[in-house]
Amino acid sequence: MMKDARVRLLALPALVIALALASGPAFADSQPAAVTRELEKARVFDSRRDQQNACKAYSRANELAGGKSSLSLIGVAHCYKQIKDGDKAVATARQALAVATTPEERTQATTTLGIALLEQPDEKSWGEAADLFKQQVASSNGAQGSTSLLSALLALHRDPEAAELLRSQRQHGQSTDNIQQILCNVYVGSRSDDAQRIDDRNARVRNLDPDAPMQVGGKVGRPEILHQTKPVMPAEAIQHPGGLRTVILQTVIDAQGRVRNLKVFKEQPYGLTESAVNAVKAWTFKPSTLDGEPVPACYVLEVNYRIG
Repeated sequence: MMKDARVRLLALPALVIALALASGPAFADSQPAAVTRELEKARVFDSRRDQQNACKAYSRANELAGGKSSLSLIGVAHCYKQIKDGDKAVATARQALAVATTPEERTQATTTLGIALLEQPDEKSWGEAADLFKQQVASSNGAQGSTSLLSALLALHRDPEAAELLRSQRQHGQSTDNIQQILCNVYVGSRSDDAQRIDDRNARVRNLDPDAPMQVGGKVGRPEILHQTKPVMPAEAIQHPGGLRTVILQTVIDAQGRVRNLKVFKEQPYGLTESAVNAVKAWTFKPSTLDGEPVPACYVLEVNYRIG
């Protein structure tokens, strides 16, 4: 039986909320059985990174529900976003919000619609996204929507409001680690790996917080691993072969090259997530630099386990 663990480093082209949906929307017990089965299939395909079949399952679930399942529509909107059909992503997310029946569904649909609007190229869409996320932040006491609201405010050049939001988050008890994760996921306007856009994003986020971790790209080089502890394959995982399983972690590598902040973006069962976290915590890096000076940087690590 093959037992292997490999690590891949990913730059952070604003994963933001997209990864919050990567494992599919949460299911509701009220879904008809046939719809629930298709949604479960979609989640399995998502976990295997088989987006083509995941999207087929979301579409099938939506058909079976007659367009009345918010969770199915959220999945379909996410699929449109993946193929960069922004107009259909927005329209489908609006449908999802219109038919949402629970607070959880409304939260997911609002997030999906807001992100789809932020990825549109016009300020009118960004303004609508800002309004949506303002409502979300207010209703959750800041627990949800802060990252996306910051992104929308910066896209609209409403930097003083963005700074006030960040101050409010600190006043409401957000830890330094949480603030760093919020700032890691901020982007400005539609997502892009364009060097100039990344440099602009980094400069404006640094204006909000001089200690903000930078997005890799443009003038900011990626950190390089100096010492790496290989993740241990848990015994329980070996007993459950299933091909490739991936844990995705967002980290902040500080100016001294240490892992100072770590968030699980995609977890796996059988102790695989814990194994990945424990290994990465011990790594050391050559830090990112900006204009020749070491700076903290946001970085994503993809830990792949092949079992079976």
